[in-house]
Amino acid sequence: MILEQKGCERIHATALETLRDVGVRVDDPGVVQRDEEPGATVTHENVVHIPESRVVWACAWLPRSEGAAR
Repeated sequence: MILEQKGCERIHATALETLRDVGVRVDDPGVVQRDEEPGATVTHENVVHIPESRVVWACAWLPRSEGAAR
């Protein structure tokens, strides 16, 4: 089954909310420091909360693959 556009948008929005609100635990101090500088916040136990603007910036660096949507 292939998702329709609305389904993809819902998954994308939920992923952004999760990265922002729940965050991800990062065990590498160098990565934590690098993420903290451009606007992400780090809370207890190295949980990094990543804002949408940082996700968009990171995705811009990804190589494009044929047929992939951005």
